[in-house]
Amino acid sequence: QAILAQAIVAQATTLSKAVWAHAYRLSSVGCRFLGVQAMASAVPSEVAHHDASRSGVSSTALAVSALRALESRKPASRQLIDDPFAELLCGEDQLDISWTVKTGLSKDFWIDLMAVRTRWIDDALEACAPKQLVVLGSGLDTRAYRLKALRGMPVYEVDFPEVVDTKRSLLRAHKPLAELQTVSANLGADDWVTRLTDAGFKSDEASTWLLEGLTGYLTQQELDTLFEHISGLSVPGSRMIATFVGMEQHQLTSMHCYFIDKEADAEALLRRHGWSVGEISRLDAAADRFGRTGCIPKDHPYYLSWACRCSTDD
Repeated sequence: QAILAQAIVAQATTLSKAVWAHAYRLSSVGCRFLGVQAMASAVPSEVAHHDASRSGVSSTALAVSALRALESRKPASRQLIDDPFAELLCGEDQLDISWTVKTGLSKDFWIDLMAVRTRWIDDALEACAPKQLVVLGSGLDTRAYRLKALRGMPVYEVDFPEVVDTKRSLLRAHKPLAELQTVSANLGADDWVTRLTDAGFKSDEASTWLLEGLTGYLTQQELDTLFEHISGLSVPGSRMIATFVGMEQHQLTSMHCYFIDKEADAEALLRRHGWSVGEISRLDAAADRFGRTGCIPKDHPYYLSWACRCSTDD
């Protein structure tokens, strides 16, 4: 995903002046949470179209939706995921994914990467059958609308007001399967914990937390603070699903701050905050599970994990 961020910054000048002002205001922690790659090593060199209805959403989030949309256009027998809302969210002009040329990796690689990551997380959510789900830095995630395992379940999506409002507007004609509550907050600056509980989250009940494509944009201190908040809201038996960026990607963009060198690094971080790892899967291993190894290099430095909140006696 670090390579994705580096490539997309080449078209980041497409964002409206309002979004650039927003990114500037949210510099440091806020900018990383949003995913705007303002300090990548490549200087922006081209401008592509963004329509006004999506001006509150980062290029990175739009690209993720585009990759999911392209996977969903495949015949049903070849799909890893079917996201009927992804194309609506990203807009048709994003589907050429021309930014992939700058990465040195094929379009098929990026489509497969996102399909594998999305399917792995979908399966993890279905396996744990959450009583309540919190999606931090939710962006254009559509699981509350498409994942049958979440039908009737409380789902809390936390992200910037601009992102929340844009997504709500684009999906206004569709009803979520889950009992969806959106929480407008900057995770790095606002009291999102209070806003989450005010929205109905129950800290005395088991919960599941999703951090997809988020941890790499935080410093060690920021990540520790976030995990402290999550742990404080999670009773034993709660689950966390998180992705991690590998150390080999540390030179690809200066916006990435936290990396792991091996699976044990993620396990140590989670254990320090009271979580016991159930599984950590490298991307190529997950791809092998789904029969998508052809375009994903072996040992690609990206990791998928789920963990369980330890009891107080552990």
